[in-house]
Amino acid sequence: MLVKITTQCQMGCSHCMEDAKSVGEHMSLETFKKALDFIERVYSGQRIILVSGGEPTDHPQIQQFLNELKDWNAVLLSNGLFWSDLKTREMILASNVLIQVYNDPKYYPLKVEPIDHPRVLFADKINLLSPIGRARNLSEIAGRTSPLCFNFRSFCKTLRDFQKAVMLLRTKGKICSPSIDVHGNVVTGESRFCYKIGTVDSSFDELLQNTLNMSCNKCGLEDNLPAVYKNAIH
Repeated sequence: MLVKITTQCQMGCSHCMEDAKSVGEHMSLETFKKALDFIERVYSGQRIILVSGGEPTDHPQIQQFLNELKDWNAVLLSNGLFWSDLKTREMILASNVLIQVYNDPKYYPLKVEPIDHPRVLFADKINLLSPIGRARNLSEIAGRTSPLCFNFRSFCKTLRDFQKAVMLLRTKGKICSPSIDVHGNVVTGESRFCYKIGTVDSSFDELLQNTLNMSCNKCGLEDNLPAVYKNAIH
Protein backbone atom coordinates (compact mmCIF):
# COMPACT_ATOMS: atom_id res chain seq x y z
CA MET A 1 0.00 0.00 0.00
CA LEU A 2 1.14 3.54 -0.74
CA VAL A 3 1.81 5.81 2.27
CA LYS A 4 2.48 9.53 1.76
CA ILE A 5 4.60 10.70 4.69
CA THR A 6 5.02 14.33 3.59
CA THR A 7 3.58 16.92 1.22
CA GLN A 8 6.97 18.62 0.98
CA CYS A 9 9.27 18.42 -2.06
CA GLN A 10 11.92 20.74 -3.48
CA MET A 11 11.48 19.79 -7.16
CA GLY A 12 8.26 21.61 -8.04
CA CYS A 13 7.52 19.21 -10.90
CA SER A 14 4.79 20.20 -13.35
CA HIS A 15 3.19 16.73 -13.24
CA CYS A 16 2.88 16.45 -9.45
CA MET A 17 -0.49 14.93 -8.58
CA GLU A 18 0.20 15.83 -4.92
CA ASP A 19 0.84 19.54 -5.58
CA ALA A 20 3.87 19.15 -3.28
CA LYS A 21 5.72 22.35 -2.40
CA SER A 22 9.03 23.36 -0.80
CA VAL A 23 7.25 23.76 2.55
CA GLY A 24 4.70 21.13 3.48
CA GLU A 25 3.12 18.95 6.15
CA HIS A 26 4.76 15.85 7.61
CA MET A 27 3.17 12.66 8.93
CA SER A 28 3.76 12.09 12.63
CA LEU A 29 5.62 8.98 13.76
CA GLU A 30 2.52 7.94 15.72
CA THR A 31 0.37 8.11 12.58
CA PHE A 32 3.01 6.19 10.63
CA LYS A 33 2.97 3.38 13.18
CA LYS A 34 -0.83 3.27 12.96
CA ALA A 35 -0.56 3.12 9.17
CA LEU A 36 1.82 0.17 9.46
CA ASP A 37 -0.57 -1.65 11.79
CA PHE A 38 -3.42 -0.95 9.38
CA ILE A 39 -1.52 -2.26 6.35
CA GLU A 40 -0.47 -5.40 8.21
CA ARG A 41 -4.11 -6.07 9.11
CA VAL A 42 -5.27 -5.48 5.53
CA TYR A 43 -2.57 -7.73 4.07
CA SER A 44 -3.14 -10.48 6.67
CA GLY A 45 0.32 -10.17 8.22
CA GLN A 46 2.21 -9.46 5.01
CA ARG A 47 4.43 -6.41 5.38
CA ILE A 48 4.48 -4.66 2.02
CA ILE A 49 4.65 -0.88 1.69
CA LEU A 50 5.51 1.92 -0.74
CA VAL A 51 6.69 5.11 1.01
CA SER A 52 6.21 8.33 -0.89
CA GLY A 53 5.28 11.98 -0.51
CA GLY A 54 6.06 14.66 -1.66
CA GLU A 55 9.66 13.68 -1.33
CA PRO A 56 9.96 11.19 1.57
CA THR A 57 13.62 12.00 2.21
CA ASP A 58 12.54 15.58 3.05
CA HIS A 59 10.75 14.26 6.13
CA PRO A 60 12.71 15.43 9.22
CA GLN A 61 12.18 12.01 10.88
CA ILE A 62 12.99 9.83 7.87
CA GLN A 63 15.59 7.92 9.93
CA GLN A 64 12.99 6.93 12.53
CA PHE A 65 10.52 5.98 9.81
CA LEU A 66 13.10 3.74 8.13
CA ASN A 67 13.84 2.12 11.50
CA GLU A 68 10.17 1.11 11.70
CA LEU A 69 10.52 -0.64 8.32
CA LYS A 70 13.41 -2.96 9.16
CA ASP A 71 11.14 -6.04 8.97
CA TRP A 72 9.13 -4.84 5.97
CA ASN A 73 9.31 -5.29 2.21
CA ALA A 74 9.54 -1.56 1.59
CA VAL A 75 10.16 0.64 -1.43
CA LEU A 76 11.02 4.33 -1.08
CA LEU A 77 9.74 6.44 -4.01
CA SER A 78 12.08 9.40 -4.50
CA ASN A 79 13.14 12.15 -6.90
CA GLY A 80 16.78 11.18 -6.24
CA LEU A 81 18.04 14.54 -4.96
CA PHE A 82 19.07 12.88 -1.70
CA TRP A 83 21.81 10.97 -3.58
CA SER A 84 24.06 14.06 -3.63
CA ASP A 85 23.91 14.27 0.18
CA LEU A 86 26.38 11.66 1.42
CA LYS A 87 24.97 11.49 4.95
CA THR A 88 21.37 10.98 3.78
CA ARG A 89 22.46 8.51 1.10
CA GLU A 90 24.38 6.35 3.57
CA MET A 91 21.50 6.47 6.06
CA ILE A 92 19.00 5.25 3.47
CA LEU A 93 21.33 2.60 2.06
CA ALA A 94 21.91 1.31 5.59
CA SER A 95 18.20 0.49 5.80
CA ASN A 96 16.60 -2.49 4.08
CA VAL A 97 14.45 -0.46 1.66
CA LEU A 98 14.63 -0.53 -2.11
CA ILE A 99 14.68 2.90 -3.74
CA GLN A 100 12.70 3.81 -6.84
CA VAL A 101 13.99 7.04 -8.36
CA TYR A 102 11.99 8.92 -10.99
CA ASN A 103 13.47 11.76 -13.05
CA ASP A 104 11.62 12.35 -16.29
CA PRO A 105 13.19 15.44 -17.97
CA LYS A 106 9.78 16.30 -19.45
CA TYR A 107 8.42 17.13 -16.00
CA TYR A 108 11.33 17.34 -13.53
CA PRO A 109 13.04 20.79 -13.46
CA LEU A 110 16.21 19.40 -11.82
CA LYS A 111 18.13 16.62 -13.52
CA VAL A 112 19.39 13.61 -11.59
CA GLU A 113 21.92 11.41 -13.34
CA PRO A 114 21.04 7.70 -13.55
CA ILE A 115 22.05 5.94 -10.33
CA ASP A 116 23.89 2.66 -10.73
CA HIS A 117 23.34 0.80 -7.48
CA PRO A 118 21.79 -2.64 -6.79
CA ARG A 119 19.27 -1.13 -4.35
CA VAL A 120 18.16 1.61 -6.74
CA LEU A 121 15.70 1.36 -9.63
CA PHE A 122 15.99 4.40 -11.91
CA ALA A 123 13.25 5.52 -14.31
CA ASP A 124 13.54 8.49 -16.66
CA LYS A 125 9.98 8.31 -17.99
CA ILE A 126 6.60 8.78 -16.35
CA ASN A 127 3.98 6.81 -18.24
CA LEU A 128 0.66 7.37 -16.51
CA LEU A 129 -0.71 10.58 -15.04
CA SER A 130 -4.12 11.80 -13.95
CA PRO A 131 -5.52 15.35 -14.15
CA ILE A 132 -5.34 16.06 -10.44
CA GLY A 133 -3.03 18.31 -8.41
CA ARG A 134 -0.62 20.26 -10.64
CA ALA A 135 -0.97 17.64 -13.38
CA ARG A 136 -4.41 19.13 -14.01
CA ASN A 137 -2.65 22.09 -15.66
CA LEU A 138 -0.76 20.00 -18.22
CA SER A 139 -1.90 20.47 -21.80
CA GLU A 140 -1.66 16.75 -22.44
CA ILE A 141 -2.27 13.84 -20.08
CA ALA A 142 -1.28 10.65 -21.85
CA GLY A 143 -2.23 7.09 -21.05
CA ARG A 144 -4.82 7.40 -18.27
CA THR A 145 -8.41 7.07 -19.44
CA SER A 146 -10.06 5.97 -16.18
CA PRO A 147 -9.99 7.32 -12.60
CA LEU A 148 -7.14 6.34 -10.28
CA CYS A 149 -9.70 4.64 -8.05
CA PHE A 150 -11.51 2.60 -10.71
CA ASN A 151 -10.06 -0.86 -10.02
CA PHE A 152 -10.39 -0.48 -6.26
CA ARG A 153 -13.99 0.73 -6.44
CA SER A 154 -15.06 -1.94 -8.92
CA PHE A 155 -13.50 -4.71 -6.81
CA CYS A 156 -15.23 -3.36 -3.68
CA LYS A 157 -18.59 -3.36 -5.47
CA THR A 158 -18.09 -6.88 -6.81
CA LEU A 159 -16.65 -8.51 -3.67
CA ARG A 160 -18.45 -6.45 -1.01
CA ASP A 161 -15.34 -6.82 1.14
CA PHE A 162 -12.71 -4.08 1.62
CA GLN A 163 -9.88 -6.43 2.59
CA LYS A 164 -10.54 -8.89 -0.24
CA ALA A 165 -10.63 -6.00 -2.73
CA VAL A 166 -7.24 -4.71 -1.59
CA MET A 167 -5.73 -8.20 -1.63
CA LEU A 168 -7.05 -8.80 -5.15
CA LEU A 169 -5.45 -5.54 -6.26
CA ARG A 170 -2.17 -6.75 -4.78
CA THR A 171 -2.27 -10.03 -6.74
CA LYS A 172 -2.64 -7.97 -9.91
CA GLY A 173 0.34 -5.77 -9.03
CA LYS A 174 -1.80 -2.71 -8.27
CA ILE A 175 -0.85 -1.67 -4.76
CA CYS A 176 -1.02 2.14 -4.97
CA SER A 177 -4.76 2.29 -4.39
CA PRO A 178 -6.13 2.85 -1.85
CA SER A 179 -3.43 4.99 -0.26
CA ILE A 180 -2.80 6.77 3.05
CA ASP A 181 -2.12 10.52 3.34
CA VAL A 182 -0.05 12.46 5.89
CA HIS A 183 -2.99 12.71 8.30
CA GLY A 184 -3.71 8.97 8.24
CA ASN A 185 -6.70 9.31 5.93
CA VAL A 186 -7.40 6.37 3.64
CA VAL A 187 -8.16 7.67 0.14
CA THR A 188 -9.36 5.75 -2.89
CA GLY A 189 -6.62 6.72 -5.35
CA GLU A 190 -2.91 7.50 -5.51
CA SER A 191 -3.25 11.25 -4.86
CA ARG A 192 -3.99 12.92 -1.54
CA PHE A 193 -6.76 14.79 -3.36
CA CYS A 194 -8.63 11.57 -4.05
CA TYR A 195 -11.80 10.72 -2.13
CA LYS A 196 -11.43 10.06 1.61
CA ILE A 197 -13.21 6.91 2.79
CA GLY A 198 -11.99 6.91 6.41
CA THR A 199 -8.79 6.71 8.42
CA VAL A 200 -6.33 4.05 9.53
CA ASP A 201 -8.49 3.75 12.67
CA SER A 202 -11.63 2.92 10.64
CA SER A 203 -13.07 -0.58 10.44
CA PHE A 204 -12.94 -2.47 7.16
CA ASP A 205 -16.74 -2.39 7.03
CA GLU A 206 -16.79 1.40 7.42
CA LEU A 207 -14.20 1.78 4.66
CA LEU A 208 -16.21 -0.52 2.40
CA GLN A 209 -19.51 1.28 2.96
CA ASN A 210 -17.94 4.69 2.38
CA THR A 211 -16.40 3.37 -0.86
CA LEU A 212 -19.70 1.93 -2.09
CA ASN A 213 -21.52 5.18 -1.26
CA MET A 214 -18.90 7.60 -2.58
CA SER A 215 -19.57 10.15 -5.30
CA CYS A 216 -16.45 11.73 -6.76
CA ASN A 217 -15.25 12.86 -10.16
CA LYS A 218 -12.56 15.38 -9.21
CA CYS A 219 -10.31 14.14 -12.00
CA GLY A 220 -13.14 14.25 -14.56
CA LEU A 221 -12.15 10.85 -15.91
CA GLU A 222 -15.45 9.18 -15.08
CA ASP A 223 -16.81 11.13 -18.04
CA ASN A 224 -14.64 8.98 -20.32
CA LEU A 225 -16.12 5.70 -19.09
CA PRO A 226 -18.69 3.80 -21.13
CA ALA A 227 -21.91 2.96 -19.31
CA VAL A 228 -20.88 -0.59 -18.46
CA TYR A 229 -17.78 0.67 -16.59
CA LYS A 230 -19.72 3.43 -14.84
CA ASN A 231 -22.08 0.74 -13.58
CA ALA A 232 -19.07 -1.16 -12.21
CA ILE A 233 -18.36 1.59 -9.68
CA HIS A 234 -21.84 2.98 -8.96
